[in-house]
Amino acid sequence: MVKSGKVPNFGYQLQLASGELEDAIQSRDQIRQLLNALYGGMTPRGLPGFDVKTGVHLDRLPQLNHTKLVSERMLDFYADQYTRNGIHGT
Repeated sequence: MVKSGKVPNFGYQLQLASGELEDAIQSRDQIRQLLNALYGGMTPRGLPGFDVKTGVHLDRLPQLNHTKLVSERMLDFYADQYTRNGIHGT
């Protein structure tokens, strides 16, 4: 249903299932940037790092301002955890 366009708000799941993120996100800094995007980080021009129709905008990750939804400390904690265990679930 997602591929057909009937439920475009779940388009991000196609990106998650594709393995694209696992290939592109390797370092702790990249993991932290990914988490920042998922929690609403925006570029200085107001562009989102993530949207539900297409997923994570990998090209924008380094430009994102810090999200207001989680603290720097919390992002650091989860970046450390995902660095140890990987971003793909077991």
